[in-house]
Amino acid sequence: MAEALQRVKARGIEAINAWLRDRGEGALRTGGGVFMWGAAAHAVYLLAVPEPLRPVVARRNARRAMRFSLAALLAVGAYDILQSSRIDGERAALAAEHRRLTRAAAELDGGGGAAASEGGRADDDG
Repeated sequence: MAEALQRVKARGIEAINAWLRDRGEGALRTGGGVFMWGAAAHAVYLLAVPEPLRPVVARRNARRAMRFSLAALLAVGAYDILQSSRIDGERAALAAEHRRLTRAAAELDGGGGAAASEGGRADDDG
C-alpha cells in the first residue's frame, strides 16, 4: 500500500513539473498579476468606501442589530416574568399575613371578650 502511494505521489509530482515546464511560468505570471491587481483593487476599495457603507459590513451590522434587538426583547420579557412572579409572591405573602392577623385579631376579640366577661363575673362573684 505504501509503495502504491509513493508511486502515485511521484507521478503527480512529475505531472506538475511537466505542466510547469510547458506552460506554467506564464500561468504563474498571469495568476500572480491577477492576484496582485485584485489585492490592489481591494485595498483601494477599503480606503475609498467608508466602512458603514460596505455591503458586508452593512449586513453584519444589520445582523448584530437584529440579534441585539432579539436579546433585548428576551431580556425585557425575562425581567417582566421575574418581576411578576416576585410581585405575585409578595402579594401571596401579604395575603397570608393579612389572614394570620385577621385570625389573631378575631381570636383576641373573641377570646379576650370571653376572658373579660369571665373576669368580670369573677369580680362580681368575689
